[in-house]
Formats: sequence, structure tokens, C-alpha cells
Amino acid sequence: MPSIPESFIDDLMARVDLHDLLGRYITLKKVGSRFMGVCPFHGDSNPSLSVTPDKGFWYCFGCQAGGDAITFIRKQENLDFAEAVRFIARLYGIPVPEGVSDPHAARRRIIVDINDRAREFFTKVLKSKHGRPFWEYLAGRGFTKETLVDYRLGASLAGWDFLAKYLAKQGFEEQDLVDAGVVLPRKEAGGVYDRFRGRLMIPIVDTLDRTLGFGARAMGADEPKYINSPESRIFQKSKVLFGLDLAKGACRKSGQLIIMEGYTDVMQAHQAGVENSCAVMGTALTSDHLPLLARFAGEIVLAFDGDEAGRRATTRSLLALAGSDFIVKVLPLPLGSDPADIIRTEGADSFSQRVAAASEGSGWLFQTYGEPVRDKPIADRLRAFEEIAGYLTAFSSHPVYDELQEHAAIAFNLNLSALRTVLRQFGRTRAGQGRGLGVRLEAEIRGGEEVERTLFLSLMAHPQYLPEVRELLDPEDFDNPLHRRLARIFFQPGFAIGTGEGLRRLREVSEDDDLHSYVVGLTIEHEEDLERGEEGRFTERELRSSLLRMVTRQWETESKRLQACMGELKQHGGGLDEAGQARLLELMRQRQELDENFGRIGRHLLGEQAAEG
Repeated sequence: MPSIPESFIDDLMARVDLHDLLGRYITLKKVGSRFMGVCPFHGDSNPSLSVTPDKGFWYCFGCQAGGDAITFIRKQENLDFAEAVRFIARLYGIPVPEGVSDPHAARRRIIVDINDRAREFFTKVLKSKHGRPFWEYLAGRGFTKETLVDYRLGASLAGWDFLAKYLAKQGFEEQDLVDAGVVLPRKEAGGVYDRFRGRLMIPIVDTLDRTLGFGARAMGADEPKYINSPESRIFQKSKVLFGLDLAKGACRKSGQLIIMEGYTDVMQAHQAGVENSCAVMGTALTSDHLPLLARFAGEIVLAFDGDEAGRRATTRSLLALAGSDFIVKVLPLPLGSDPADIIRTEGADSFSQRVAAASEGSGWLFQTYGEPVRDKPIADRLRAFEEIAGYLTAFSSHPVYDELQEHAAIAFNLNLSALRTVLRQFGRTRAGQGRGLGVRLEAEIRGGEEVERTLFLSLMAHPQYLPEVRELLDPEDFDNPLHRRLARIFFQPGFAIGTGEGLRRLREVSEDDDLHSYVVGLTIEHEEDLERGEEGRFTERELRSSLLRMVTRQWETESKRLQACMGELKQHGGGLDEAGQARLLELMRQRQELDENFGRIGRHLLGEQAAEG
């Protein structure tokens, strides 16, 4: 029978909810932190079978049978090991990779075994007289004995080769110890020496209770403050989350996972009752974390430190999560603070309230990068937007894409056509090579914004044309976000544009201070133009010219859309089916109608101008 990769079996066991699986066969009732039910493997009517989902095992106190999900299915369904794995995978709709051997499985088992033994050694050191300084340090940081036990904390001795000798006596070869990352080879004299010496040892354990590596914190002023195990066959920082082994039950229950930066942040949170917390091993989440996250939660809250490094880590994490199905939120923290600080000073309830009020991910991103440049030159706004353009392009096939573009345009004070130009260029070059568009787009943006502004000022001078403008334009035809919001109000029937009454009504219908200030500026400019005498700058001719330019832009946008749709269909050549041919004919009809309407409107507007001049 084809072999099943061990890595797949590990992932399957991490995904299976043991309570759900056994609950398909027996009735389980919660008793404390476990579930109890009647064992199906011996003739007993008492609930003697105990299930501990967080640990992934079950045990019967009556017949002493026990094991994991695979063991239960083997006994219940009378299957061999591989058949039981396939049986469980089918139950949960997970395809099994067949016929693939895993040549590194034995090597991984050795490295895990070494790390597990090293963890036991470090724990013994912490409990010995040599561990007293570490206990005192941890107690001073407010950690309880229960927390130290939960996280299997330990300590390494200050000598050069205590661990190496201990593991050698366990039968491990020096090269195995080097590959596991717990020792380093001596360059000259031969042999090996301990990688971790005189440090607080924090095991990094996966959801299957395997020790993948260690984080080691220096005591006193030693540098570096933290060192980690090197990457190995089992330890890859981009795929590991510290503390997830203890957080997974709370995550499944709440559907939420809080991501922090540091080991102590997570341990403080767990100790305070915020148990659905874990930490990244690098500075941010990566796309490699997504399959792991998806097993345990649908909502991710990023709670990184309140400093520049935390801001960058939050940004990179949002970019990694962009386009996924996760609900992503950001918990902004005060400058210079971390989650542990908040929990210690304000308490767990206050921290949980902050989590409940966390910002939506895209809102945080747009505000963080857009707010500082809103009033700066256009080139600055474009450069800032390019920093996070990849976030939006990741949503290009999602229903929220248009809404995100709208929000980004408002945040960066950019018109939509310019923003979409940046996104198209970024989408073509992917890796950010679409930068440097600022100079090219600056004139286009200024020109478009000036046309829209002129149209408003001309309408103030000639409000009788407002019905015609409403007929030809929608608020969404205005690229500048501020102009779009203004059009939604000015285009309302009966609105007295350009008058004191209009200003009063604007304040009644909108609390947007930016919008109100802008309209006051337009009104002053309009009144100053009237005071110059004669006809003023904003004539009917100017109004129609501005309106024609906006209608032309409207026609160009829709024309490009229809042309793109037809181009996609024509790529099939003669291979279009009947429905495809009908769709192509319909698009051609729409294009012809669009051109005819544009020609009619253009002749009307140009004809009026010709009559005037």
C-alpha cells in the first residue's frame, strides 16, 4: 500500500478535534477540563473513558486502553494504521497524498527526540540549586510556578558542555546534536560545546507536543538578549507560533487568535487568563503561517509592540494576510508599550476590552500610512500609497475590492483614477517595481482635481444648470474623494448650492468638518469672483467645458472596460460557444450605444459653446 508522508499525518492530527471525532461514536460530557464517556472497548456502563482534546489523547480508566485519534479509529473500526489515517482524512474531507515517501522522517524523529531530552534536562536544572537565580528573576517578573510548568521553562548551566555530555550518554551522535542545534562544533580541538549556556530556556513546542527548538534569554547584561535555535528540518520560524500548543483550545472556542511579538507577552497573557494568545518567532506573520492559523481561528488580532518596529511588523503581517478569508484586526498599543505592560498595569479585563475594540486591519493600514501625508504634495501621497499597494492588489478578485479602493482614496486624499493606475502598475510588476509613478501621475491628478473644482465653482455661479449636471454625472464620476462626498450632497434635489442657506444645510446633513471647510473655501472663492465684476471667471462656457471633460473621462473609463471584456472573449478566436458569441455581440452593442450617446452629449455641449463664442 502506498506510504503516507509523516508530515501529512502530523498536520492531520493537529487539525482533528478529538472531542468531535470521538463524539461521533460515544456521548461525551464535560467534567472539569476533560470530557468523559462510556468506553466502547469493554463491557462497562460507567463513563470511564477520559478525553483531553487540547492534548490530543484519550484514556480509559477501566480497561487501560488509550492513545490518540488514530489509535481510537484503529480499535473502533478494526483498521491498520494507514487505513485509519485515510478513514479520518475522509471524515474531514482532507485529501491524502498517496505514493509519496518521506526520506527525512527518521531524521526528524531523531531531532525531535534530542530536543525533547534537552527540554527535560533544562527543566531539571531549573528545579535544582543552579536554577535559583532564574526562579528569582521569573518571580520578580510576576510569573507563577504554574506558568513556568505550563510553558516547560528551564535553565541551561553556565559550563561549556554539560548538555552535550548528558545527551551523549543518552546515545546520540555528535552530528545529530549539531543538526538539532543544541550544540556547536569546536573549530580547532574537535568535539562540540553547548549552544545555550547560563540562559533561561523557553521551549518552542508545536501542537503535537514536540519540542522544535528553544528561545534562550540572557541573564543580566549578557548579549545578545535572546538567541534561538537555528532553523532545522523541524524548526522553521516562518511556520511556527510560540504558545499555540497551549492556546489552541481557547482559540477554537473563541474563534480568535491574538498574535504578539514576545515570549513573555504570551506567558503574561496566558497567566492573566487571555489564553488565546501566541507569538511570532520572527518579526511578523508570513504566508507560510496561514495554513497553521486556519486550523484554529477565523479571526486574527495583531497585538505587536507600540513602537516603530511593531508598526513595521504589523504592516508586514497585514500584507501576508491580505486576500485571505481571515477577519484581521489590529490592536494599537501606546508608544513604548507591549501587551505584557498593558496586562500588568491595567489588568486583563482592560486588555480584553482593547482587543474587543481593535481596529479593522485595512482601516489601520490606510490611516497609518495615509493620515501623515493627506495634506502633503501629490508625489508624497502616491509614494506613501505605493508602500501598501500590494495589500489592495491581493483583494483584486474579492467583492470588497471596490470598497477598499474607495477607503484608500479617501485616506490618502487621492482620486480613484490615479489610485487605480498605481494598482494596475503594481499588479503588473508585483514586486513593487511599479514605484516612481508619482511624477507621471502628478499632472494628471492636478488636472483632474482642477476640472472637478472648476465644475463646482461654475455651478455656484450658474445653479440653473444643476439638473443637467445631475443627469450627466453621478457622484461616483468624481475622482477626488472629497469632491465625491460633496457631489453626493450637492446633487440632492433642492439643495441651494453656493449660498449661505446651502452652507447651513450642509452642516445639518453632514458632520464632516473637512467637507464643510472645503465648501467654505469654494464659497469665498465664488464671492471674490463675483466682486471682480463683469461675468467673472466661472462662466457658463467654463461650466460646459468642465462638464465635457468629465463626461469624456466617464466615456473613456467605460470604453476601456468594454474593450477589455471584448478582448478577453476574442482571445478564444473561433472557439466561442453560443453564449460567448451572444455576450460578445452584446458588448459590441453597448460600445456602439456608448459612443453614440457620447457623441450626442459632446455635440450638445460644444454646440452651446460655439453659440456663445
